[in-house]
Amino acid sequence: MSLKILFFVLVCSIETMGFTYKHNDADREVVLFNIDPTGGEVQEDNYKEVFKGMRDVKSLFVVDQDLVVTGLNLDGAGGQNDSIRLTSYMNQNSYFYSYVMLKVTLNQNEVIQRRFTGWHKKGIMITHGNLFSEETEGFVIRLTYYGSNYGASNIYAYEIVKQNGKTNLVERLTLKDSEGESDFRKDPAFCLYEFKDKFVSDGEVHFSEELNRYGIKVEFYIDKGDASPYFIYWEGGNWKK
Repeated sequence: MSLKILFFVLVCSIETMGFTYKHNDADREVVLFNIDPTGGEVQEDNYKEVFKGMRDVKSLFVVDQDLVVTGLNLDGAGGQNDSIRLTSYMNQNSYFYSYVMLKVTLNQNEVIQRRFTGWHKKGIMITHGNLFSEETEGFVIRLTYYGSNYGASNIYAYEIVKQNGKTNLVERLTLKDSEGESDFRKDPAFCLYEFKDKFVSDGEVHFSEELNRYGIKVEFYIDKGDASPYFIYWEGGNWKK
């Protein structure tokens, strides 16, 4: 009898894992659209097709943390009327399949969204400054993995670029917890290549009084917990330190 119960539990677990894995296919997804002119904000639903047939898809996710930064000039148009929203959603069935939604609103009517899968309980952060231009602001988001003993994080830096009438959210920096092919440290030409095998523990916009410019202060988990910060800045289309 106990073997039958064990087999049943094992089968259910496999089916659940297979089911939850399907909605984790895209690590990041970009959507560009306009806010509903009637005043109702467009609602994002990444899992509509995956959970098709279930009565209440939204009930699977609860907001864990919600950060909003307003009064920004990200695109150089319309003054300081842009904003950034970073929201962490917890999957109540499996924490490991939770996600974070980045929402950039330009001129109060154009929205760019990007989704990051992973569980980052109370571990998201937004910092901003004139990283790439004196006329516009760039921003950095930090997504820290819940339960990591060394504060393993993913760091992304973004700039809004308008070209040929199109608005793009350009990812200028990607540092991903010592893993991932898209990590900039995998390129020998990158200024932090020497840390290609180290865990990223922090990254935020920082103004250097010495250099009189904005950049990013990055920290890595090195031997015995040493997390000395390194300052990198954007110049001539590349990162330097």
